[in-house]
Amino acid sequence: MVARNHRSLPQKGYLTGTSGMGVHAVREHYIVYVPIDEKSIVIVALMRQSRNVPAVLRANDFMIRRQLQEIFERLNQGKIPNIPK
Repeated sequence: MVARNHRSLPQKGYLTGTSGMGVHAVREHYIVYVPIDEKSIVIVALMRQSRNVPAVLRANDFMIRRQLQEIFERLNQGKIPNIPK
């Protein structure tokens, strides 16, 4: 549902700042994601809502960005199946 509707979900910039990531609440958790096209996302993290999401994202920013870069490179090379380029 998040992947198909990420453009219509409310923005939660107070949690992600200007990172380009989205956040969606599911029960007592947050799905933190990055959209890659109209109907696809990369899930960055699944966190309990009781966690300090901005602090966790800041503390792990370097690792998150490095892993996202690797994922985007693999996507561009067609190495991740079932996801359109």
